[in-house]
Amino acid sequence: MKNFYVSPQNNFAYVRKNKGICNLSHYSKITIYGPNSIDLINLFSIRDVKKITNNAFYTIFMKRKRFITDGFVIQVSPLKYIILTEDFTHLLKLLKKSNRKFKLVTIEATSSQYSFFSFHGEEITNNIPKPPTGSIYKLNHQNYNYFVVLGSSIHKYQILDYYINNGFTEINQEVYNIFLNSHSVITKLDRLNKSYKIQIYKAIINADNTKFKSNKTNYCIKQFETTKNFIVSRDMPIYNHERKKIGFVHNFYRIVNKKFPFILCVLNKAKHEKIAIIKSNNQEILIKECNKY
Repeated sequence: MKNFYVSPQNNFAYVRKNKGICNLSHYSKITIYGPNSIDLINLFSIRDVKKITNNAFYTIFMKRKRFITDGFVIQVSPLKYIILTEDFTHLLKLLKKSNRKFKLVTIEATSSQYSFFSFHGEEITNNIPKPPTGSIYKLNHQNYNYFVVLGSSIHKYQILDYYINNGFTEINQEVYNIFLNSHSVITKLDRLNKSYKIQIYKAIINADNTKFKSNKTNYCIKQFETTKNFIVSRDMPIYNHERKKIGFVHNFYRIVNKKFPFILCVLNKAKHEKIAIIKSNNQEILIKECNKY
């Protein structure tokens, strides 16, 4: 039987109306357990672990005003937490260095011990079938709600096969990123302009850890659809009708059933408008605000 290539956009268009599962087991995992585990994580998380809901949340890790990484914190028991992130090297070093203050807390790199999956699509409900092994958690990722499963790495393919046999379509990380972008989730936060970083972190996430809390949220994230086909580039400036700069492009993506690309913009809250302008090759191109794909 001949194998046919399915583009990420086509895969997204299908799964969006149905239900899909993405294998994110390549994420690095750090396990922290023992008394004061919360206090140790809160040294770097801009969200307060004490206010964790559904036993899981997305957060950004920082050292003072410097970005470290972003990722998920899952509470697997009252004294045990797992941090999942794509880049954990620097965070692990900082946690171990700070652990001198908390002698009863144990920190381990446990990437090889766990599998991790996320679910997406309009047919996903609160009644996701529980896998034969592992636990389901509900996550809020920059105001996009979805479910994940954390299980043993030994049972990774057993979990994946279980959901595929229950009508889920497997998607890759490229499609996963389209789901994030289409729900106004900006990725690659380390690539933000230094001038905007901290305020944007506060704007996209509820930074309720008093160690990092700030009332300054002068920026917001808005999704626009272009009105013409053109090459989009990161950090491309955005202007209002008076040709004054009001923000810049951070993410952009395409989906198969839409003629023109979508862009995720970082905008000045006081100046943002529903219709804006981008300049490309000496041309002015209108972009219009939209809520979701």
